[in-house]
Amino acid sequence: MQTEVGAVLITGILQCQGGIRIEIEERLEAVRQPWLFMHWLRGEYVKLVFYRYNAVLWKRGTIFRYNSPHDDHRQFHHVHRFDVLGTGAETVEPVAEQDVPGLRDVLREAEDWYWTHLRKG
Repeated sequence: MQTEVGAVLITGILQCQGGIRIEIEERLEAVRQPWLFMHWLRGEYVKLVFYRYNAVLWKRGTIFRYNSPHDDHRQFHHVHRFDVLGTGAETVEPVAEQDVPGLRDVLREAEDWYWTHLRKG
C-alpha cells in the first residue's frame, strides 16, 4: 500500500483455491462530501477513483478483469471475460456505476467460477 497526500494506492495479490489468483489495484482519494463509491476510512470519506481486479487461472490465463474507465478507450466501467478453458475468446461488457464490484464481490465471483468450472461434480 502506498500513500500520498489525500490518496491511498492499494495493490496486492491474493492466492486462492485451485490455482486462481486475484490481482488487486485500487486508488482511493479523500473527499469532503460523500457520494457514489464512498467508503469510511479513519474518519474521512474516500472515493474509489481507479480500480483493477484481475482473476487469473495459473498456467491458463485471465478468467475475468474488472476495470474503471480509461482515458483513451472504454471510458466506462467494464468487465473483460475470457474463455480461459476453451478458445480464449474475450468479451467486454459495461458495468453500471452502482454495480461496480468491491473486492469481496470479486472474490465471490472467482469462487463461483471455481465451483462451476473446476469442481463440477
